[in-house]
Amino acid sequence: MRKWSKAIAFMMTAALAVGSLSVGPVVQKADAADRIGTYMSWDDDQTTKDIKIPVNPQTFRDLSSTEIVEEMGIGWNLGNTFDSHSNQIPGETAWGAPVTTKKMIKAVHDLGFNTIRVPVTWGTMVKDDGSIDAAWISRVEDVINYCIDEDMYVILNAHHDGADNVGTDKEGKSVHGWLDIGGTDEEFAAVEAKYQKMWASIANYFKNYDEHLIFESMNEVYSGSGDTNLQQDMERINKLNKTFGAAVRSTGSNNAKRWLLLASRNTNIKSLYKNADKFEIPNDGTDRYMVSVHDYDDFKIGGYTDSMNESKSDSYANQFKKLKNAFADKGIPVVVGEWGFRGGSDRTYKFEGVSYMLKKYGLVGCIWDNHGTQGTTDNYEIFDREQCAPYDKNYTDGVMRGFYTDSDDSQLNEKTTVSAMTSLDLDKDSVSIAVGSVEKVTATTAPADNNDVVLWKSDNSRVASVSNGRIHARRIGTATITAYAQSGSVEKKITVTVTKKTLEKETTDIQTDYDAFKFEKFDYEINDQGLLVSPVAYLNASAVPASNGAVTFESSDENVVSVSSTGKLLGYGYGKAIITLTAADGFTKEIPVSIIDPNATPEPSATSTTTPIVQPSVQPGGIPSSQPTAGTSADPTVNLKDEVKKTTKNACVKVKAKKAKVTVKKGKKNTLKFTVIAKNKKAKTTDKMKVTVKNKKIVSVTKKTLKKGSASVTIKAKKKGSTKVTVKVGKKSAKVTVKVK
Repeated sequence: MRKWSKAIAFMMTAALAVGSLSVGPVVQKADAADRIGTYMSWDDDQTTKDIKIPVNPQTFRDLSSTEIVEEMGIGWNLGNTFDSHSNQIPGETAWGAPVTTKKMIKAVHDLGFNTIRVPVTWGTMVKDDGSIDAAWISRVEDVINYCIDEDMYVILNAHHDGADNVGTDKEGKSVHGWLDIGGTDEEFAAVEAKYQKMWASIANYFKNYDEHLIFESMNEVYSGSGDTNLQQDMERINKLNKTFGAAVRSTGSNNAKRWLLLASRNTNIKSLYKNADKFEIPNDGTDRYMVSVHDYDDFKIGGYTDSMNESKSDSYANQFKKLKNAFADKGIPVVVGEWGFRGGSDRTYKFEGVSYMLKKYGLVGCIWDNHGTQGTTDNYEIFDREQCAPYDKNYTDGVMRGFYTDSDDSQLNEKTTVSAMTSLDLDKDSVSIAVGSVEKVTATTAPADNNDVVLWKSDNSRVASVSNGRIHARRIGTATITAYAQSGSVEKKITVTVTKKTLEKETTDIQTDYDAFKFEKFDYEINDQGLLVSPVAYLNASAVPASNGAVTFESSDENVVSVSSTGKLLGYGYGKAIITLTAADGFTKEIPVSIIDPNATPEPSATSTTTPIVQPSVQPGGIPSSQPTAGTSADPTVNLKDEVKKTTKNACVKVKAKKAKVTVKKGKKNTLKFTVIAKNKKAKTTDKMKVTVKNKKIVSVTKKTLKKGSASVTIKAKKKGSTKVTVKVGKKSAKVTVKVK
């Protein structure tokens, strides 16, 4: 174990000199030209109370209910990810889903989806005062940024916090989530108070995001089945929705006019339209509320029907008509937050039909995808998150065909014969538009009777994003927009040039809280909880005059550091990069960023008065990592050169499974063996070992060992089926297919 006592003692002394420790950059007492922000990793007791919220309010567009429904289009659920938990202890990969990546989100967008619902269980990450664990909400923020970077809408909720069975107590009885509406009046008052504080914390953290972020109050909360406790449930849910709205609005900034999504009892579609007179929408003068429903009654999500019939299609139509009449026609958008099909020999035309119905009645629908395993009884997955591609392209094709082409209700009852387009023309060869502008490109296809779908994608969505031909100019620069046939038969590309915007007053400066950043970087990794462990900092920036609106951010090298559209910096590799800030009229400012290799001999700074911080990285739950962050120090008692010798890296260069396929009997254990070759073959690699199982319901990992030249993983077979076990050491990995019989 490395000895960091002297370094940590110095860190604490230095911290006392500049003030109390905080998350994000530490404000230094230096001249403006010498201001350098340093990162601090999330500590185990740090929450949203400690986080310095960047003041970079994004321009919020006041869209009508019709406009926002049109832009949200058709959606998809990132299910069984941030909603995963064990006895209310959340974890991104706790239920077997992989870590969410930018590539994954872009792939979902390019299939035609323009909304992603991100279910989140806050659980034990919510403290008694309502503040949120800093590491957890920061990781949720990263994924939200992935979506918004693609100009997609994001629905963020409180998911299993109100579930009726989240685990068992010491006596083996089922335990309800903390958001329990079935208790006494006194107990409910305590629940409501915590709920108010939680949403105030979440809302404050994201208050500067634009209209693309939507908060959803809760998910499937109720105290009894059927009509049991119906009246009390409705009263308490109405009260919670009012509390939710007030908590969000109270944080100000863009939250004062943000669209908020309200759930009724159990978020059930029939419960809502049967009890529409009992469901209340807060009257706060904003007219910015939506209604959330799920359909688990007629979609037969628990069943395996191979066919549709007229009575079933009529049932969909009747339900959607009632929602349209009760809400959508009155300017209150309706979001079918979860719908889908599992089982059956062919679900294509069912996806197509319901998608068509959603569009016909002006509703937003988000397909439920729980990262299930194909061929099992829990099969809702339509998108392979490891491969970043559809599991069965017919299903996603059907969704988009139903939503984007003209058809009729017969799609619910019979399979569709696909007629591919043979030509594709656009009404513009190129587009030149100013920052913030929107321009529509119209596609014409042949033959006239084809039912193929035109899909759209951008090679640089941060410059110009696109959805259904609607191009949004977001940052000065160029991007290539591709319109392509869903069938793959034809495509057409156009160049989009985003120009500066003419403003009433020219920008004279971009004010920032730091003029440079220095990251003392520890090893970038994904830890066992699925948390992305990486240097993090926030950059505040505002144009002068402030009336010139939000600035944009761009990194010269995202392999070193990435920057979100809201100014969040994430470190990925050693080196230097430039963050360019650009105002709408083209005025720029550059912020240099350095990520220091802790194994390199530190270089003294001639200009900076900043003392870099030494701090171990911490995972959610307060589990320290084995690799602290190294930093430079002026303290002569801290011998960093000695530490460098002890931490010399020995990277893994190859991992190979000794058997590519293994068969195990149900209930039995087996040991998978791997060859691990390091750069220095005479020593054990210093890289960390991670083991993932694609389907944890089939196989679980009971032990993992990493030695010089080898690794082993002991698994237990739980149920019949086939899955893959992946061993990753550093950047190298190997897979074993495990069949349980």
